[in-house]
Amino acid sequence: MTAPAENHALEVVNLKKAFGGLTVTQNVSITVRPGERRLIIGPNGAGKTTLFNQISGDLRPNSGLIRLFGNDITYLPPYKRAHFGLSRTYQIITLFSDDTLQHNVTLGLLGLRTARWHIWRPISFYSDLAAAARKTLDAVGLLHLAAHPISDIAYGEKRRVELAIALAQRPRVLLLDEPLAGLSNMERATVKSLIAAIPRETTVIMIEHDMDTALDLAETVTLLNYGRVIVDGERDTVIAEYYGDSHILHGVSFSLAAGGVLALLGRNGAGKTTCISTIIGFLRPQEGEIQLFGEPIEGLTPERISHLGIGLVPQGRRIFPSLTVRENLVVARQRGTASKKPWSVERIYELFPRLRERHAQFAGTLSGGEQQMLAIGRALMGNPRVLLLDEPSEGLAPLIVAEVGRAMKRLKEEGQSIILVEQNRKLALDIADRAVILNTGRCVFDGGANELATNEALVAQHLGIYRAH
Repeated sequence: MTAPAENHALEVVNLKKAFGGLTVTQNVSITVRPGERRLIIGPNGAGKTTLFNQISGDLRPNSGLIRLFGNDITYLPPYKRAHFGLSRTYQIITLFSDDTLQHNVTLGLLGLRTARWHIWRPISFYSDLAAAARKTLDAVGLLHLAAHPISDIAYGEKRRVELAIALAQRPRVLLLDEPLAGLSNMERATVKSLIAAIPRETTVIMIEHDMDTALDLAETVTLLNYGRVIVDGERDTVIAEYYGDSHILHGVSFSLAAGGVLALLGRNGAGKTTCISTIIGFLRPQEGEIQLFGEPIEGLTPERISHLGIGLVPQGRRIFPSLTVRENLVVARQRGTASKKPWSVERIYELFPRLRERHAQFAGTLSGGEQQMLAIGRALMGNPRVLLLDEPSEGLAPLIVAEVGRAMKRLKEEGQSIILVEQNRKLALDIADRAVILNTGRCVFDGGANELATNEALVAQHLGIYRAH
């Protein structure tokens, strides 16, 4: 039974958005109570961010209705929605990189005042806003960096600045678009605690692919697929009905040639990380077998599989933050595998010169890109016969992505066998010899990387990437 509109923090009714012939949201309807914690989930291309963009006013719907606490905001510009109490963060960080943390938050507050039109007035004029900005930065643990430019801080800290800007506006409804994307485990724990501490006066609606963390925060869940609401209900009910006894992988089969690179692609939720976790032994397959150079390894412990020659660079990096760079590498050293040329700390430094410069620095103080380099180096110190890389470019700046890509190409040239899980399709296909696409846990493509790179129809169908005409 639907509650009266005045009891809704947010009400979306039959919202439709199309880009030419492609309908991205199809008659989407959801209602959110004041103070509720709502999680929006679904694979890439499901329409989640497009829904957020319509709610925030970044996109105009073709039809439908959006109400905020009973007020029709369907066609209001974003700044007027902000005055009604709506705030949001973005999937891609949108900060002024050359300006300080304090000025970024201050500008967010200034946007709610008519004084924003006084473009010749220096920002130092607004001492009250500066004080409010500093208070919010303190709340997210960044006050000590208030005078630093955004370009100087780590990726995880930038995520917190975006959250600070949104919270400083004291929103009644807060939209969070993948606030945990690209963060290490420690950074995720920090951001999770900040979201959990948001007062109940603020309704929180979140898009997130880190299900373990997001479900801890959520009370209700909406599942979108191909622009439609598939399920909408209380968290425990949704988990029991849609995740309880579900099979994530269905008869997946592929092979990796010695010295080859295989790109394992698919939308979020397709089963890629589950596949990697099964290979390394974190999960046991219900049926089927996994062979490493002809020897069965399914059912073995992760420690035994590692000793047999499989190395893992996990999603989220998972370095040891309280150890130095060098200590992280040394503790991972492992002998006894069939690597032609054993990896050493010096050889890792040759692959990633930045790590040599920071060899005595605690790993927890590294930038996100440097932590990713360290995670790759740590896995290589085990001298793996097969290296599993799970989203190595996630959350990294383009220059760092290019550097990591060059390192992976060098590993390929040296004959390292690699399975690469990656959302950056171009990066993956530039490096890989072969590609496998998973879709809802099934293998829907297994062939040459060049073949996939030139098959736009297949890419659009299974990876949710469309080209505008």
